[in-house]
Amino acid sequence: MSRAVRFDHVSILTKDLEESVKFYTQILRFPIIRTIESKNLKIVFVDAGNATIELFGLVGDQAKPIEEKWENVGIKHIALEVDDVENFYNELKSKGVRFESEPTVALGGPKIAFFKDPNGVTIELIQWKVYEPKIIWTK
Repeated sequence: MSRAVRFDHVSILTKDLEESVKFYTQILRFPIIRTIESKNLKIVFVDAGNATIELFGLVGDQAKPIEEKWENVGIKHIALEVDDVENFYNELKSKGVRFESEPTVALGGPKIAFFKDPNGVTIELIQWKVYEPKIIWTK
Protein backbone atom coordinates (compact mmCIF):
# COMPACT_ATOMS: atom_id res chain seq x y z
CA MET A 1 0.00 0.00 0.00
CA SER A 2 1.41 3.42 -0.92
CA ARG A 3 1.61 6.31 1.49
CA ALA A 4 -0.93 9.00 0.70
CA VAL A 5 1.00 11.84 2.35
CA ARG A 6 4.71 12.66 2.10
CA PHE A 7 6.76 15.73 2.98
CA ASP A 8 7.58 17.65 -0.21
CA HIS A 9 9.22 21.04 0.39
CA VAL A 10 9.87 24.06 2.57
CA SER A 11 9.40 27.53 1.08
CA ILE A 12 11.67 30.43 2.06
CA LEU A 13 10.74 33.99 1.09
CA THR A 14 14.10 35.55 0.24
CA LYS A 15 15.48 39.06 0.77
CA ASP A 16 17.72 38.62 -2.28
CA LEU A 17 16.94 35.65 -4.51
CA GLU A 18 20.31 35.65 -6.31
CA GLU A 19 22.24 35.67 -3.02
CA SER A 20 20.04 32.87 -1.66
CA VAL A 21 20.41 30.72 -4.79
CA LYS A 22 24.19 31.19 -4.65
CA PHE A 23 24.23 30.18 -0.96
CA TYR A 24 22.12 27.06 -1.40
CA THR A 25 23.78 25.92 -4.66
CA GLN A 26 27.42 26.92 -4.12
CA ILE A 27 27.86 26.78 -0.33
CA LEU A 28 25.49 23.91 0.51
CA ARG A 29 25.86 22.27 -2.95
CA PHE A 30 22.14 21.69 -3.55
CA PRO A 31 21.39 21.46 -7.29
CA ILE A 32 18.62 23.50 -8.90
CA ILE A 33 15.82 21.21 -10.03
CA ARG A 34 13.19 23.68 -11.26
CA THR A 35 12.63 27.40 -11.83
CA ILE A 36 9.31 29.22 -12.24
CA GLU A 37 9.06 32.86 -13.31
CA SER A 38 6.35 35.46 -13.82
CA LYS A 39 6.41 39.25 -13.91
CA ASN A 40 6.05 39.51 -10.10
CA LEU A 41 8.08 36.61 -8.81
CA LYS A 42 10.73 34.00 -9.45
CA ILE A 43 10.90 30.67 -7.64
CA VAL A 44 13.94 28.41 -7.61
CA PHE A 45 13.64 24.86 -6.25
CA VAL A 46 16.79 23.15 -4.96
CA ASP A 47 17.21 19.48 -4.13
CA ALA A 48 18.11 19.11 -0.45
CA GLY A 49 18.36 15.33 -0.50
CA ASN A 50 15.11 13.86 0.75
CA ALA A 51 13.16 17.13 0.43
CA THR A 52 13.11 20.28 -1.67
CA ILE A 53 13.74 23.87 -0.64
CA GLU A 54 11.74 26.48 -2.56
CA LEU A 55 13.50 29.84 -2.72
CA PHE A 56 10.78 32.40 -3.35
CA GLY A 57 11.80 35.79 -4.76
CA LEU A 58 9.40 38.72 -5.08
CA VAL A 59 10.07 41.55 -7.53
CA GLY A 60 10.96 44.81 -5.75
CA ASP A 61 11.00 45.40 -1.99
CA GLN A 62 7.85 43.44 -1.15
CA ALA A 63 9.47 40.92 1.21
CA LYS A 64 9.42 42.03 4.85
CA PRO A 65 11.66 40.30 7.42
CA ILE A 66 10.24 39.48 10.85
CA GLU A 67 12.16 39.59 14.09
CA GLU A 68 13.14 36.12 15.24
CA LYS A 69 12.45 35.46 18.89
CA TRP A 70 12.66 32.17 20.74
CA GLU A 71 9.05 32.47 21.93
CA ASN A 72 7.55 33.11 18.45
CA VAL A 73 5.29 30.31 17.25
CA GLY A 74 6.20 28.70 13.92
CA ILE A 75 9.09 26.91 12.27
CA LYS A 76 12.23 27.31 14.39
CA HIS A 77 14.82 25.89 11.99
CA ILE A 78 15.55 23.57 9.11
CA ALA A 79 17.76 20.58 9.94
CA LEU A 80 20.24 19.07 7.50
CA GLU A 81 21.55 15.61 8.35
CA VAL A 82 25.25 15.12 7.67
CA ASP A 83 27.62 12.20 8.20
CA ASP A 84 30.21 14.31 10.06
CA VAL A 85 29.18 17.62 11.67
CA GLU A 86 32.77 18.63 12.49
CA ASN A 87 33.91 18.13 8.89
CA PHE A 88 30.94 19.96 7.33
CA TYR A 89 31.19 22.73 9.95
CA ASN A 90 34.86 23.30 9.00
CA GLU A 91 34.05 23.23 5.28
CA LEU A 92 31.27 25.82 5.65
CA LYS A 93 33.41 28.03 7.92
CA SER A 94 36.15 28.01 5.26
CA LYS A 95 33.51 29.34 2.82
CA GLY A 96 32.65 32.24 5.14
CA VAL A 97 29.56 30.83 6.87
CA ARG A 98 29.19 32.22 10.39
CA PHE A 99 27.92 29.76 12.96
CA GLU A 100 25.79 30.57 15.97
CA SER A 101 27.17 27.54 17.80
CA GLU A 102 30.13 25.25 17.48
CA PRO A 103 29.51 21.51 17.08
CA THR A 104 28.25 20.05 20.34
CA VAL A 105 26.60 16.86 21.52
CA ALA A 106 22.97 17.67 22.29
CA LEU A 107 20.51 16.16 24.71
CA GLY A 108 19.67 12.69 23.43
CA GLY A 109 23.03 12.13 21.76
CA PRO A 110 23.21 13.77 18.30
CA LYS A 111 25.99 16.20 17.41
CA ILE A 112 24.62 19.56 16.21
CA ALA A 113 25.68 23.04 15.07
CA PHE A 114 23.59 26.05 13.97
CA PHE A 115 24.04 28.82 11.38
CA LYS A 116 21.78 31.16 9.39
CA ASP A 117 21.14 31.44 5.67
CA PRO A 118 21.23 34.87 3.95
CA ASN A 119 17.56 35.40 4.92
CA GLY A 120 18.07 34.78 8.62
CA VAL A 121 16.60 31.26 8.48
CA THR A 122 18.26 29.11 11.13
CA ILE A 123 19.78 25.91 9.80
CA GLU A 124 20.87 23.04 12.01
CA LEU A 125 23.50 20.52 11.02
CA ILE A 126 22.78 17.22 12.75
CA GLN A 127 24.79 14.03 12.96
CA TRP A 128 22.64 11.33 14.51
CA LYS A 129 25.23 8.56 14.74
CA VAL A 130 27.78 10.03 17.09
CA TYR A 131 28.19 7.02 19.34
CA GLU A 132 26.35 3.85 20.27
CA PRO A 133 24.15 4.69 23.26
CA LYS A 134 24.03 2.27 26.15
CA ILE A 135 20.76 0.48 26.67
CA ILE A 136 19.29 1.50 29.99
CA TRP A 137 16.57 -0.67 31.46
CA THR A 138 14.04 0.96 33.75
CA LYS A 139 11.35 -0.64 35.83
